[in-house]
Amino acid sequence: MSSIYNGAPSAYDYPLLVKQLLNRAKTVSLDQEIVYADKKRFTYKPHSQLRK
Repeated sequence: MSSIYNGAPSAYDYPLLVKQLLNRAKTVSLDQEIVYADKKRFTYKPHSQLRK
């Protein structure tokens, strides 16, 4: 039995990790707002960019 796995041609070349999802969001969606329980609001912008 072979243990070689051939991924689909459209599959990512790297493991899909939460860190990679967040890094992608930082490059694409800096102004996207994240709302938690209608109490807290966040964006992907670094704190240094928030006060500009």
